[in-house]
Parts: sequence; structure tokens; C-alpha cells
Amino acid sequence: MKERRKEKRLDMVDSASAELKVKQYFRVFNRDTNEFLGYLRDISSKGVMLLSKTAIRQDQKLRLRIELPESIPGNNEWLLTTMSIWCEKDVDPEYYRVGFSILEKPPHLDDLIKSLVEDTPQPKVVGSK
Repeated sequence: MKERRKEKRLDMVDSASAELKVKQYFRVFNRDTNEFLGYLRDISSKGVMLLSKTAIRQDQKLRLRIELPESIPGNNEWLLTTMSIWCEKDVDPEYYRVGFSILEKPPHLDDLIKSLVEDTPQPKVVGSK
């Protein structure tokens, strides 16, 4: 499938090698029930993708709480209001990949994503000089 997103996003895993690009996944919870939903797979200013052991139906409005590592000064979580827009099986049959559009977000989220994208090592391209 051709990539249609134009904004920068923080992709937690190098898809080519399946290696983590960051030291840990960020855990994601339902803010209303405190239910653990899964792990943040990627995030942009417009949406998030989770890796979850539970399928989440489309068009479900969810208020998410994303736990952040201590390495992000001044923030220990992101609070987002989202709408689920798709859900599909991951290559690992234990998991689902779930896409959400962001309906409401903290005003500083775009700057935090940008700083994380710029600080995250980019995957090496094999055969390039």
C-alpha cells in the first residue's frame, strides 16, 4: 500500500529489521477505564497506531493516556482524544495494529513529536555510501 501521510511521525520500530528505534514502547491506556490497550507503534500530529492484543472496532471514540519514559523532561504522559479508524491483524498473529485519528491533543504535542523524530536514529540504508 502506498504511504499517503505527509506529516512527520515517530515510528517506534524500523519495519525493515523489526528492531526498536527507541529504548522502549510507550504503554497506552483507556483514560476512562484505565484498561491497558497496547503499545504505541507510531504517532504523528494527526494520528496514532497501537499494537494491541485486543481488536478495537472502527468508529470508537477513545480517550487515551500514553505513558512516557523519564527521558522526556516535564512530561510523564500524553492525553489524547481519538477515533479508531481501522484495525487489522499484525504479522504476529497475537497482535492487532489499530489506527486512530486524533480529535483533541495537548497544544505542545506537535513540538514533542518533532523533537522525538529529530532525536530518533534513522534506519541505515543498506548499500548506500
